[in-house]
Amino acid sequence: MLTLPPKFKQALGNGTRTSLYPLVRIYKGVQIDDPLDSATEVINLSIKETNIGGEAYNPLLLNSPSIKSSADIINSKYSISSVSLSISNNQYKGKIFSDDVQSLLNAVVQVYYASNGIDTLDECLLVYTGTIRRYSQSAETLSLTLEDLTQQKLATQIPSTTLQDENLYTDEQIGQPYPMVYGYVDKSPTVINKLNDIELDKPNKELFNVWNAANKVSFKNPYIDNQHVLIVHNWLNENASLSVYNDGYMPIMEELAKKFGSREYPNLETNIYSFENANANGSAKFNLNENSFLYESYTEEEDVLVGTGEIGLPTRIYRPVEKVSFFAKNHGKSNISGENDYTFVRSSNKFYGYTNDRLDNITKLVNVLGDDNDNSDLDSKYDENWDTGDKTWWKATNINNNVSQEGEFTETIDENHVDVGYNGNFNVDLIQNNRNDTGLHINSQIRTSHPESGGAYARLELNKDIGDYPCVTKILYHIQYTTPQNEHYTPDYDDDNIFLSSRLRYQPVSFWVERQLLNADIENNYEFDDMDNNNNRWQSNYDLENWFTECQVPNREHTFYINESEKRYETSNTNLNGIAGIDYDNIIIGFGTTNAYDSIQWGMPLIKSGGGSTQRVSSVMANLNNFYTLQDCLITDIYNQDYYAAIVGRIDGSGEPIAKPQFILRDILKNELNYEGNVELPDVDIEDNWIHSFTLKEQKEAKSFVEGLFKSSVYIPAFNSQGEFKFLYMVDKETDFTQYPVIDNQNIIKYSFSLTKLDDVKNQVNVKYKKDYGSGDYAEETGYGIKDNNGIVRDTLDFVTFTFDDSENNYDINYYGLKSEDAKLEFKSEYIRDELTARKLQRKLLMWYCNQHLIAKIDLPPSYMNLEIGDTIRFEELMGGKLAFGQDYTQEIIKNGQPIYPIFFVNKITKSLDKVSIEAVQIHRGEVGFDDEMASNYIIANPYEQDIYEPEVESETILNVNWVTGTNFSTEPLTAIIDTDIQGEIETKYWLREVNVPAGTVNLEHGNTSSIYDNGTFEIGEMPQEQNNIFYETIIQNDDNYGGTVTLTNAIENTLELAEQYDGFTFEMHFTMQIDIFNDLADTKYLDFSFIPFLAQGDITGDQVVNILDVVAMVQFILGLTDLTDVEFAAGDVNDDNNINVQDVVATVQQILGTQ
Repeated sequence: MLTLPPKFKQALGNGTRTSLYPLVRIYKGVQIDDPLDSATEVINLSIKETNIGGEAYNPLLLNSPSIKSSADIINSKYSISSVSLSISNNQYKGKIFSDDVQSLLNAVVQVYYASNGIDTLDECLLVYTGTIRRYSQSAETLSLTLEDLTQQKLATQIPSTTLQDENLYTDEQIGQPYPMVYGYVDKSPTVINKLNDIELDKPNKELFNVWNAANKVSFKNPYIDNQHVLIVHNWLNENASLSVYNDGYMPIMEELAKKFGSREYPNLETNIYSFENANANGSAKFNLNENSFLYESYTEEEDVLVGTGEIGLPTRIYRPVEKVSFFAKNHGKSNISGENDYTFVRSSNKFYGYTNDRLDNITKLVNVLGDDNDNSDLDSKYDENWDTGDKTWWKATNINNNVSQEGEFTETIDENHVDVGYNGNFNVDLIQNNRNDTGLHINSQIRTSHPESGGAYARLELNKDIGDYPCVTKILYHIQYTTPQNEHYTPDYDDDNIFLSSRLRYQPVSFWVERQLLNADIENNYEFDDMDNNNNRWQSNYDLENWFTECQVPNREHTFYINESEKRYETSNTNLNGIAGIDYDNIIIGFGTTNAYDSIQWGMPLIKSGGGSTQRVSSVMANLNNFYTLQDCLITDIYNQDYYAAIVGRIDGSGEPIAKPQFILRDILKNELNYEGNVELPDVDIEDNWIHSFTLKEQKEAKSFVEGLFKSSVYIPAFNSQGEFKFLYMVDKETDFTQYPVIDNQNIIKYSFSLTKLDDVKNQVNVKYKKDYGSGDYAEETGYGIKDNNGIVRDTLDFVTFTFDDSENNYDINYYGLKSEDAKLEFKSEYIRDELTARKLQRKLLMWYCNQHLIAKIDLPPSYMNLEIGDTIRFEELMGGKLAFGQDYTQEIIKNGQPIYPIFFVNKITKSLDKVSIEAVQIHRGEVGFDDEMASNYIIANPYEQDIYEPEVESETILNVNWVTGTNFSTEPLTAIIDTDIQGEIETKYWLREVNVPAGTVNLEHGNTSSIYDNGTFEIGEMPQEQNNIFYETIIQNDDNYGGTVTLTNAIENTLELAEQYDGFTFEMHFTMQIDIFNDLADTKYLDFSFIPFLAQGDITGDQVVNILDVVAMVQFILGLTDLTDVEFAAGDVNDDNNINVQDVVATVQQILGTQ
């Protein structure tokens, strides 16, 4: 609401008749952003000849301009109409106005309302500032059209800075804009130049930093975290601030992972890129390290590795399994007649998924003749899990149930799972969850002499949303393989001429890339010990022209734990650190581009017969515990790729990220549009904790951008009469209505009521957000349902209100005769990327659209000239004494489950000399429920309070704490160095963490007392330990109070006795020292240390110091003058030769002198 100048307010009075008249000031030579006092001439016009503040106004103005403005509440769009001035074009004082009109184009114009009795311009009311945009002329008049100057500013294309340097950019890039990034963007579009720089924003525009909280690679496997074997052992790198898009995002790791590619590459640098912020000459960017680039292929020429093909940017990706399907080919029994009749067994294939079982004791006797091999140990385990267990085991129903049938069978589901409501598919987590008690089991017994020999496989279907790049594909696996209990079998009746022999072969389980059943040779593994010899191979002729891979397991290349009694080979017997394939011996040839295949098959190949009449059975029994496909990719055509970065964008003057729309607009006005005017920011108490994050890379008109941005906010950008930006806000929750000004009924000249459109009523809103700049789609959506703070989603607002206690005032879409399926709204936001802000927008839209709003149109006298768009008003009396559509708008009411406030938001206003016309819409509560207590489970949290969005200011403080000695105060004093740039006193606390004594308790003697400790483990903060209890503490501060040292010495008097009693190694106590600086600038640090009673080498006296006294004790023992305990002897035997002699004396002296 405007503050009217006192004389102007007095002149208005309360009536409709006033002495108001317009003033027009044209500032010749002044354009947008120019100071008004720089005008070469000020042309003053009015409808009458007058003098204000000593300046004459010529009576050439033929009309009194009215000023119209409006605000679209839901679209956050403000508009102000153009103003037309009609000027007499007759000769006045020897001049015709139109003769010089060309020089006035784009000149700044101000329109004032003045009144009789006003002497200065400051006492007038400024109602409009604009510029002359058009003019037309008739016989007697000249018409000038004015447009608001801020609207003109917003006609500029942004981003406004374009690529121009031909030495840095390609012809196709020249003229394109630099990106413009705000907030938190995980995949921000970038620009690559010819110097291997991936630029993030325009030059000299500093960004906050890399978004470290969002640059972790999404492996699409929830089990791969920083403790996963692939991360711990550097098979995968979590950090990837850059990605490349080609039908999907491919992360580019900051550091190369271990064993990249197919060989070692001399002089290859593992750091692929680094971040550098903007400076006066350049943009914020990632510098690509060209010493990490690789060629597509390499050959050795005279022992020198020579690259050929395209050069590319290396990265490693993980391809998770998304689905598993199964295939089996069976053949039936075969009867052979002769002197003896023989029945050869049929093929038998089964697949099981298992949980909570390592399957260590699988046993099977495999038959070649007679009885079939249909049964498996897992048959009964599966039945038990479904009869009395948790029903998590899985089987390939159509394959397992047709084991006795000849033919080809496929399967994707377990029908038992479907019957209990599961989706039936194999749970892919069972083979990629970093556990060794879940997995996929194959039991396949194949008669290989049959001309249509059988086989079986599981198709491990990989994720497909990646681009096509050259790659080396690698398989890491954890497998248990079990051989049958019986070995090489030859029947007694081998004199029959029908066959020569019958044999049982152990066939390794295989991986392959072809989608059909693989043809493979039979492997002559007759005995358990044959499985890891040269018969079974992962690869042959490595790195030669005829290099090929068979990917058999077990094999000769990989390391296996062997349990002969249980007939089992395993890549690891107790954990997953022994995952197979560690030295370029896990490559699978043929999968040479990322999209060459979409799956890897695992199972029993189609075994070729050995020929003749030999009858053989090949057996595979294996558990696939964990399976990981890695691809070492090369991003070729480096300078024509689309790169995306995880970045926190532009910063304000205090170095904080700019993520609220009012600050974003202010920054754009200054840094893109060169606007030097004032920006009136909203009240800091407004709850506007929405995060707006986006990157603009394609140019668009600033006006269109601003409208789009603020549609996803709580504000409406507007302009004041000086042409300066400000922000309107409509309150959405209120309890004190008396604070708002009242419209006096006696002053109302005319009024009418209407309602917002019935077609606009909605009870469901879906907000699509997180624009995917690669695909152009939206990656996330809220869905139409309303989520509470427990994660429960209710389909419509109707169902939300049903959860409240006040059932009489529930919301019901039928109130308007509508059905829920006809009351849906979908909204897309390019400027929101987080869920909480998207839900806030969803809530704003839902609570606006759920009921019709009352609209009041009112004509008021000029005394209401102080009203502005965005003001909130109220009425104490009903206009005309009548309800509006049966509603009392002077009181708060509940309408269809929503509180309706007795206040109105002014959204349209027209000001003229004789009246003020307004349109105002009634305000409803913008949150579910009648108050915040009722809505507590639906009030959306502040997104800025999430760790991922908190400012990631890298601390400039240093606090490093490290032991410079050992960590066992039984053997020596312990000293920690505190290295810090924080000035303050060192403060310590001590916590007992663990007591481990065979006897269960231990008595420690110290000073004149003793303490008894029981076995146990404790958390930090649970068991405080005073330092003068069993150890002494000495803190020495540095002279400048920046850091220092902490030294701990043993205070336990019976250390030697404990060492004798527990042999030095069966008694342990562990502690943690907590270090703080008396200052709030640094985090707490912790150091662990222990008390394990034994003596250090050389310390015969047990005083924690090796000195001349220990040499004397050693010499006395050698001369037979004293005896030593076992513990003392162990300390004196410095060279560990089970003897104390002159060599130990010499070594101890050297230790004292520091030469050893």
